[in-house]
Amino acid sequence: MKYRIKSLASAASLLGLCLLAPASRAASINFVIDPDPTTSGSISFAGIPFVSPLVGSGIEVDALFGFSTPANDGTILNCMGCLLDFETGPFLAGDSNGWLFAAGGSISITGGVDLPSGPDIPAGSTLLSGTFSNFVVSLELLSDPDAFIGLTAGELLDSKSPLLVDFFGLPAGSAFHGALLIDFVGLGSAPGPFVSLVVGEGLVLNEAIPVPESNSLTLLVIGLCTLLAFRFMRRVA
Repeated sequence: MKYRIKSLASAASLLGLCLLAPASRAASINFVIDPDPTTSGSISFAGIPFVSPLVGSGIEVDALFGFSTPANDGTILNCMGCLLDFETGPFLAGDSNGWLFAAGGSISITGGVDLPSGPDIPAGSTLLSGTFSNFVVSLELLSDPDAFIGLTAGELLDSKSPLLVDFFGLPAGSAFHGALLIDFVGLGSAPGPFVSLVVGEGLVLNEAIPVPESNSLTLLVIGLCTLLAFRFMRRVA
């Protein structure tokens, strides 16, 4: 069975937000989940109100890059054996359009990075570690009797590997404010339990703190725009 997003209204709304969002110039370190050819891992929700979190396990992370960083700006680094794991706070509310989860929980990316200069980051290292600072929402974009296409979106606070921070020229001990975005095909229906059938593309976008509170929505919008761009480029390739 093939799945694709058919809601042109949703796509148009997101593209409209892209045009309105101001450019973000803060230094950031960002991680990329590329679904080509496949992405390992899963996203699931057990369905117990006020208890069950949204859980992501063993999701393959392919690359990372710096944006507007003091050093090595735009350099793309391959992530070796990198995996993303996360757990949000408990489920708060939902309807036929999606799920809302509480702040808290945890997020981590572990693996190795082959740095072009300086010592490599060895396999199994913690590259990112943090917690969700606001909310996580899984938005249902398309549904049919058997499955749906969803998008997870959440704000987070985290820290990075000191070697990674140093490579991109940021101050030692820098903290980051960012967003997690992953799309997936899930089996189930909102707001009940579900498990992913396929994990698609995704991003972890991270700006070095301080970031004005008004930039929170901007960061999420930029991430959504990037995912839309990835989809478009894959379809026309």
